[in-house]
Amino acid sequence: MEEPLLDFFKTLSDANRLRMAALLLDESLAVEEIAARLRMRPTDIPRHLAQFEKLGLLLQEGDHYRLDSKALERLSRTVLAGRRPA
Repeated sequence: MEEPLLDFFKTLSDANRLRMAALLLDESLAVEEIAARLRMRPTDIPRHLAQFEKLGLLLQEGDHYRLDSKALERLSRTVLAGRRPA
């Protein structure tokens, strides 16, 4: 269970990915749109998207990407289950 927990927090600990997650939870966007809104280089976006995909959180519709909010909720519950202090 340690690796999924570590992957989850590594993915969400990056400031750019957190900002990207906020965008992609609200709407489906193309790489260029994500880059423009976050003031990032378009060449950097796929690397960040790959982290979401690795966790099973990314939905792709043609050239547009969106985060799967239900998958994020399931993953967070699974990863954090049993990790609460007594």
